[in-house]
Amino acid sequence: MRKWPGKSFLLAVSLLLAGCGYSLVTPAQQKKVYLKTVENFTRQPGLDLFLASSFKQRVLDSPCLKLVDSAGQADMIVSLRLAESSRQPLFFSVEETQNILIGARQVLLQVEIEQSGQKTSHQIQEKLSYPLSRGYLEEPVLSELARRLSNRIIFLLLSRQDKHAP
Repeated sequence: MRKWPGKSFLLAVSLLLAGCGYSLVTPAQQKKVYLKTVENFTRQPGLDLFLASSFKQRVLDSPCLKLVDSAGQADMIVSLRLAESSRQPLFFSVEETQNILIGARQVLLQVEIEQSGQKTSHQIQEKLSYPLSRGYLEEPVLSELARRLSNRIIFLLLSRQDKHAP
């Protein structure tokens, strides 16, 4: 009877994935993240709620990060401050110049990350264009902006994690 080469196959796949930059993450290797605050100093109500929800979901989706309930449990403490938000027209109708066909929303986010007693500050600027020819739906625009900002914050956390790895 022929043996199934299961162990050697798994070993070969593990070595192949390890060579491609993939690695297995154990719960002990996960960095614990606490979202301290999301402050909204813009005139766009609700953007802070979209950002907090999106950021928490991105942390939960990341295999390298774990969301915790208190600063005492955390390896990284994150504070977010929505500093500016503005809308601009990008494209006007040729026939009727008062009709804006494409608009954009730009957001400036200040990020503070505290790790091992050291604080670093970052600024993230994100711009999203959206069509206005069929009307303006605010929730999808704010949701997409929050998703993009959250992805960039996660990138900051993961790049910071690599620098502080033992």
